[in-house]
Amino acid sequence: MSAPLQPRDAVRRMTPYSPPTGGRADKLRLDFNENTVGCSPAVAEFLRTRVTDGLLSVYPEYND
Repeated sequence: MSAPLQPRDAVRRMTPYSPPTGGRADKLRLDFNENTVGCSPAVAEFLRTRVTDGLLSVYPEYND
């Protein structure tokens, strides 16, 4: 069995990423892998017409 791969020294010396915690509402937050274009209009319409306040406040039922 061979030894596990080790990261290069340059990788080991890297400091952890500390994302900003505020003031980002109007920015593209690509570092959080967020969608930059929003959801599909079909998804938005589905949510508007089928998801009620009551459905948002409970866990879904599982009918297996």
